[in-house]
Amino acid sequence: MDRDVQNLEIDKKIQELMEKRAFTDVSFMKNAFLTLKMGRESLKYSYIFLAFIPAETNTDMFSHLQGTLQMCIKNQLTYLSTSADSCNPTLIKKQTIAINTTLQNMLQHIESIDDVIIPKGKKEDKKEDKKEETLPK
Repeated sequence: MDRDVQNLEIDKKIQELMEKRAFTDVSFMKNAFLTLKMGRESLKYSYIFLAFIPAETNTDMFSHLQGTLQMCIKNQLTYLSTSADSCNPTLIKKQTIAINTTLQNMLQHIESIDDVIIPKGKKEDKKEDKKEETLPK
């Protein structure tokens, strides 16, 4: 139900832009809304991930990326909530790129933290153990 409401809101905003500003390409709006949703979900789960990282692990960069993502999301919400008359596609597109870039950086940082917590050799050993357990005898 929630997804249907969001899709209706996106479609309504796109229709409004097409009527008032005569945009021929409004695909950036759908992309902006989907990226915003993904950013919000990722931010929510990043706080959970941070809670389970061992205390001795340096999380300064991860916290910085969380703050950056939070700021990008706030800006994007501001840009998307403006009326069709004052909508600036360039700002929306740039903010969408900023959210995507920050998400990629967070993922890379999560992978590097994961490598510190579980060294690569031990990770491979665990994968091999799981494979052996699942293979039929």
